[in-house]
Amino acid sequence: MVVGSVVIGVPLLLMAINAVDQDLKPEVIAFADLSNDEVPEKDNGYFAWVGLAAPIGENPHALGVKIIAQVNEQLDSIPMEMIEMDTLFGSQQLKFRGNMSGLCGRDSAGCLDRYRSKIGDIRSALHDNQILLKRYRALYTYPHFRETVLPRIHAPIFFEPVILANLFRAQQALVALKGNPRTALRNLREDSVYWRRILEQSRSLINRMIAVASIHGNAQLVSEIVATVPLDGQTLAIAADAVRPLVASGYNLSKVFRYEFAHGMHVFAHASIYSNQPCPSDLPWSYCLLQKLADSMFLKPNATINLHYETYRDATALNRLPLPDFIKTIRARRADEQSQSDWPWSWHFAYNPAGKIYSSMSSSIYDSYTGRIHNLDGFLRLVSLQIAIKQAAIRNPDIPEFLGRALPELRNPYTGEPMQWDSQNRTLYFNGMSEGMGENGTNEKSDDELLGKRIELRL
Repeated sequence: MVVGSVVIGVPLLLMAINAVDQDLKPEVIAFADLSNDEVPEKDNGYFAWVGLAAPIGENPHALGVKIIAQVNEQLDSIPMEMIEMDTLFGSQQLKFRGNMSGLCGRDSAGCLDRYRSKIGDIRSALHDNQILLKRYRALYTYPHFRETVLPRIHAPIFFEPVILANLFRAQQALVALKGNPRTALRNLREDSVYWRRILEQSRSLINRMIAVASIHGNAQLVSEIVATVPLDGQTLAIAADAVRPLVASGYNLSKVFRYEFAHGMHVFAHASIYSNQPCPSDLPWSYCLLQKLADSMFLKPNATINLHYETYRDATALNRLPLPDFIKTIRARRADEQSQSDWPWSWHFAYNPAGKIYSSMSSSIYDSYTGRIHNLDGFLRLVSLQIAIKQAAIRNPDIPEFLGRALPELRNPYTGEPMQWDSQNRTLYFNGMSEGMGENGTNEKSDDELLGKRIELRL
């Protein structure tokens, strides 16, 4: 009798506790409002980015405007319609031809040797993608970049110019190898100016990280040109300008957090629609049934959105901290998390339990992205020091003393200490923030070591 009462009573009590949802807090609504962050359509290079694959004869920017309008209309439809990319561009859309794998990119080394070994492939790709490459260079002319596709989890991923950036970088490597390093360095500087604009203005976390990788790839190539090709003083000055350390706006991810939050806000606001989607074929029906029951009975959309907002509010505040305080706060939080249980099994968990679980899954996922930007800044500082060493003709025994005299903007961004010198391997280095990739063969120690990623370059 008692057991039966408990079995029946506990679910009824939970249902009663979860019978009412919250109202959205005013600050939550304000945080998700992106209307004050718009730019003139004609100045927004995002549309030309979207329309890069436009058929020959069509204007990429105009087609991008048309495509985004069509996509947004579909994204706002209820029930939500699937978007077929082929219908957006037509059968005559341009497609990249060639293989750009295995060349210089983020965390790469030996770039010039790789480019030298693939001269034939690079020249073939340059010939076959002339129109796309010209359109890529035209992206530089737009003063603004702002994603205008609605923040929806099922928004399509458009053709991204990453592969064109890689091809352009390879082209500059060939220019340098043919004896014209000044032109190559000027072009790399111009390309990095464009990607810095994306890093400072984009609303999308993915596009910001693409910008990080592109700037890093360019800086790596600049470093290798400086190390291996004879350069005069004027050319070294161009190289130094191409790898300037980042400005404060490059670190600020508050715009990204608002855009990312708007994605989650839409998902939770339409949880009932998402829960009614067919069960994926790779999941058992019982799992899907339990999830549907949990989402329908124990997920309160507004309460979850209010809770989700706290994650992004805290991430925004953390991102704005000076870097030493940023690291100190993360360490303190990790220590606090280790001292607590994994799940908040307490009385307040009875209300909106499904929402609390979903929200807890994304509590600290953005720390490493902020770290990637600071790692990039540190690498730019290393290349700047490399160029300064070459400009001043500093001898190897004198490099530690030279690093000790470096200005604050050329020191370790995390500690403020001088960059380090490995005389045996002739490398400049510092320990940056770990990104959880040590198992893939990179020089990271482990996820547990916050500043465990060795970032280096060879003189």
